Amino acid sequence: MAVTDCLTGRIGHLNRSLWHGYNRRMTISPEFIEIMRCPACRSRIELKADGSGLKCVECRRVYPIRDEIPVLLVDEATIEEVETVTA
Repeated sequence: MAVTDCLTGRIGHLNRSLWHGYNRRMTISPEFIEIMRCPACRSRIELKADGSGLKCVECRRVYPIRDEIPVLLVDEATIEEVETVTA
């Protein structure tokens, strides 16, 4: 088996085990989110409530999800404003 075949097989296995699809909508598995870290500061990331991106809990960078694929590039991330609560 060629090296590229091994890599392709491994990537295919990884994609099937970390992504679960239903009704034409893909969701990110909890296992994927648990092992992923922010590329900028290496902190934990969480899925945003609306499912539009992955947010770093420390530096507040939001990495977009495009075509059901997380784009974990620092240059593509936006920094989310801190929500202020007024009494």
